[in-house]
Amino acid sequence: GFLIKHHVFIADILVSMLSILSVIFIFLICKELYNIKTGFIAALLMAFNPFLVQNSNFIMTDVPALSLVAVSIYFLILARLRNKDNLYFISGMFFSLAILMKFTSLILLLALPIYFKLYKVDFKKILKFSLGFLIIMLPYLILAQIKYGFFLKPFIKAQAQVGDLNEPIYFYLINFIDVFKIVISIGFLLWVIFVLFQKYNNKTISNDEKVFFLWI
Repeated sequence: GFLIKHHVFIADILVSMLSILSVIFIFLICKELYNIKTGFIAALLMAFNPFLVQNSNFIMTDVPALSLVAVSIYFLILARLRNKDNLYFISGMFFSLAILMKFTSLILLLALPIYFKLYKVDFKKILKFSLGFLIIMLPYLILAQIKYGFFLKPFIKAQAQVGDLNEPIYFYLINFIDVFKIVISIGFLLWVIFVLFQKYNNKTISNDEKVFFLWI
């Protein structure tokens, strides 16, 4: 971007363009899982979320990392629905890119095992995902090993920085509505009630229950 014009606006534009990907891929995820109407509603909620709109204008990694996570999840879902194993490889690559964009994207590791377990993804497919992940991540880990003497040092240092208690322990609770607006919060609550009602009347795992990993 700076080769075109070395100005802060160029960086702003690039961050905004990366942020737009989150809206596009949230639409695609919901279209694949449900239908175009659901995808359109989800994309609107994403596009006009004040927190995301505001942070899309900052030269920061938060929303671009979210976009890369959305791309990774999209290819993960598409690989299963279209039965195309190579898409697991692509999903792993984008997951790795999301982590390199912002280390806290590692939190997706909490959801991936749930996804693999619920959909009975076999070892070969998980291996393809892992290979895609390593192809992108390995050069960085080698560089970190050479530069810092231990390949995990950047992750450990980052953890120490974000773990600094410069805010009260209830910080995320009191700021919850700033990030997850009231419409999203009510929607999540209604979804939980609906799933529990389904579970009570039908012991089989519903599709809605299976996409719990998306909420995580």
